[in-house]
Amino acid sequence: MTDIEARRDPGPADSAEPGAASGALLSLRLPISVEIGSVELTMKEILDLKQSNVLALGVTDADPVRLIVNGIPVATGDLLSDGDRLTFRVKNVDSGGLDAGTLRAGGPKGGAA
Repeated sequence: MTDIEARRDPGPADSAEPGAASGALLSLRLPISVEIGSVELTMKEILDLKQSNVLALGVTDADPVRLIVNGIPVATGDLLSDGDRLTFRVKNVDSGGLDAGTLRAGGPKGGAA
């Protein structure tokens, strides 16, 4: 056993019961957001924001919207109107290489994507 292995704390994945660990991961609640577009502003521009300012997001209404799970983009789709509420319809899921551990950690190697 190496020094690194000796210092590593066992986590749920190291449990003697693999089913219990995966069950615990699968029952975690993760933050989900829908990203329409984005823009970069300087700190001054952010501090100068006022009511009625308009920010151009650089997208059209035909561009796909991204579904973000714990900071990781996992799908694209469309915004729909359901009465007075907006909803998200999944069109494409991009789960290449994603698993419950990656989503829980917020991206590869524990960093935000």
